[in-house]
Amino acid sequence: MAQIAHYLTLLLFCVQVQTGATLMQRAAPPMRGYVLFPDKVQRKAAGIEVRLVRGYPERFLYSVRTEISGLFAFPEYLTSLLDKQIPNAPDTIYFYINLEGYEPVMFIAKSGMNVIMLHAGPSDPNMLPTEYDAPPLTRLEAMRKELVDLYSEPAVGEYEAGLRDSLKHKEGNAVDHYRRAVRYAPTFFDAFLQLGFSYKELKQSAEAENAFRKTIEIRPDVRTGFNGTRRGSSGQGRRRSGCRRL
Repeated sequence: MAQIAHYLTLLLFCVQVQTGATLMQRAAPPMRGYVLFPDKVQRKAAGIEVRLVRGYPERFLYSVRTEISGLFAFPEYLTSLLDKQIPNAPDTIYFYINLEGYEPVMFIAKSGMNVIMLHAGPSDPNMLPTEYDAPPLTRLEAMRKELVDLYSEPAVGEYEAGLRDSLKHKEGNAVDHYRRAVRYAPTFFDAFLQLGFSYKELKQSAEAENAFRKTIEIRPDVRTGFNGTRRGSSGQGRRRSGCRRL
């Protein structure tokens, strides 16, 4: 009897191990992924509500918010909803995002890692809006927003491209960007200031003086020295009298 009991115990243990292994093999990874804004948008993809919905019209099941990196993750137990899912069937499970200023997303939910790219465009007023709690702006982001509010996104974009070229000592390319910036925004003080320094690096004194005089017309209270040079430039590293905002 003792041998039979031992045999039955061993058999039961083997069945449990095999069943556990089978369940582990069948367990699907949780639904998770990243939400990405277009590259040109200077905002973090944090605080975006990602909803899990069934069918269309959508029936709400669950929602989570993206982390600072744009990562979202649904609880593991919800993965069972995807069992035997048929794409585009009436009961298909979707990731759902509908933000103002972006095309709505109905992304078929899958276990494992997913990547959802948002595209600029009109949101759908006939679909439920999702929430977005933007994280606080960093000091640099706040400064950029101030420039965009004062001038325009295209002007600031050209200004930033000019700064990048100036740092690489590509003053000819920088001049082109600064000139486009001031065409977009004729009162862009910082762009005229950088334009003057780029002309000076190129030994184009007349053009540099015109750009510096323009800064005085825009801001009479600020005097920029025509003899200043950028730090680290060919002018022995002397500091210029103007200040770069970014």
